[in-house]
Amino acid sequence: MGLSAGALPAQSQHSTLIREDTHSTLQERQSSTVSRDHEVPGGTGGSLTWVSDDTRERDNFRRMRSNIGYIAPKSPFVPADMNEWLVHRVETLEDNTGKMSRTITLRRREKASLCATDIQPALGGRRFGDFRSAVLAQTTIWRPDEAENPSRLQAPWPDSSERKHEGYQRVRSGYSRFPPLPRVPGNPTVNWKQRSPITAYDFDRVGQPVVPQDTATEHDWGMESLIGWSLLLEIDA
Repeated sequence: MGLSAGALPAQSQHSTLIREDTHSTLQERQSSTVSRDHEVPGGTGGSLTWVSDDTRERDNFRRMRSNIGYIAPKSPFVPADMNEWLVHRVETLEDNTGKMSRTITLRRREKASLCATDIQPALGGRRFGDFRSAVLAQTTIWRPDEAENPSRLQAPWPDSSERKHEGYQRVRSGYSRFPPLPRVPGNPTVNWKQRSPITAYDFDRVGQPVVPQDTATEHDWGMESLIGWSLLLEIDA
């Protein structure tokens, strides 16, 4: 009993110390919370405090007055008081609004002018009967709204087996998809692999390396005179 009685004061003292430490910790947290609530934006606490527009403008005016001595100490256009500062701010905002409005109007006019541009076909839409392109006069299949060349075989639409072979079956083999080649027409009962591909025009061949030739190019002096020497000189330059 004597030991337990002597231990009670120590336990009560220890509990009292714990309560005091807890109370002080709560007070520190409350004080820190109150201090953070009154911090300005960007402070060490990282919290934000609401500031009225009037106070913000006064802070801006005070900051301007403290820096103007280094920027333009003798300028007669510096606002001397708060009223002149507010007038200056209003005029600046009006100028920025006017610039933005003019920029928007200019972009709208440019967009309207681009939409209103009438794009004419090449060579005024003139049709030629030589089955050549309107540009560069090359033999090609890319001639819209024109009859096909009767001297060239017309490839039929590929059947489903050929489309599957050139489609997902190529993907399964580790290759990419590829459009079916145009082939000579034939009996529908004949397998598509037995029909030969139609040779593409030289102008329509893409993705092939151009091998330089050592043969000299023939000069057509009559054609050069029709094109114009000044244009040829600009091209060669």
